[in-house]
Amino acid sequence: MLVLRARFSTETFFNNLQVSEGAGSGVIFNIDSDDVYIMTNNHVVADASELLVELSEDNMVDAEIVGKDAMTDLAIIKVSRSDIPIDIMTDLSPVVLGDSDKVKVGETAIAIGNPLGYNNTVTVGVISAIGREVSQIPLLCFKRMQPLIQEIVAEPSE
Repeated sequence: MLVLRARFSTETFFNNLQVSEGAGSGVIFNIDSDDVYIMTNNHVVADASELLVELSEDNMVDAEIVGKDAMTDLAIIKVSRSDIPIDIMTDLSPVVLGDSDKVKVGETAIAIGNPLGYNNTVTVGVISAIGREVSQIPLLCFKRMQPLIQEIVAEPSE
């Protein structure tokens, strides 16, 4: 898992530039001869004016958005291999993605992320539904999304 840092620049009512920062996570899913491709969430990068990928505590590199989709909340970004130090590049490898057609209700699901900037957070849950339809997601979209795999995580407060 990689940590992503995003900077957002917006102009205020009084024409002042306001810069804010956000963070998220992503995983490498492809490495070719020129670039390293990272899958992340659209909401992490959607309106970013600058994207950085944290390769180690002391090493951050610029990234650019390749594509994004608000409907599925997925985005693909890339980092140029030439920007990555050789010693770090040799340690990078793409994740092996599972086959969603083989997932069964009751199986364990693991989510690794960076919520609120807490790096390397792991959450374990159970697949509770497969093929679930969501016909409306307020403020995100009004199209039908299907099929979805629903994973529920029990929080201590529930």
